[in-house]
Amino acid sequence: MRSFRIALFWLATMVPPAWGVPRTVDPIGSSGIQPRVNAYSMAVSPDGAHVYVPSKNASLLTTFSRAAGTGILTRIGEVGVRAPAAVVVSPDGAHVYVLTADSFLDYQDVNVFSRNAATGALTPVESF
Repeated sequence: MRSFRIALFWLATMVPPAWGVPRTVDPIGSSGIQPRVNAYSMAVSPDGAHVYVPSKNASLLTTFSRAAGTGILTRIGEVGVRAPAAVVVSPDGAHVYVLTADSFLDYQDVNVFSRNAATGALTPVESF
């Protein structure tokens, strides 16, 4: 696994100031990791330990661990989700909900995952 700073300006500006993360970010691709496309949203776990980013065109939900002191993210896993467009973590951190969308951003399905709070790993529960 390679650590890297998030390369998208909008993502850096969404990080709460209390985390003390610098607002400057590395250029896209400077880490050698291919950036994901069409990431319309992101969600941070309530404990701040994990970040979830859906990539609609890649049909992936990527999980990152987050270093508390630096804000550096490390990609730790991906799960396949057809056209994920939005993601939210439940207030208790036990579940992650992913909305899928067609090409016009008409929402289609809700995918529910249970979340391992220690590792950030996701396990599919249901889709409707």
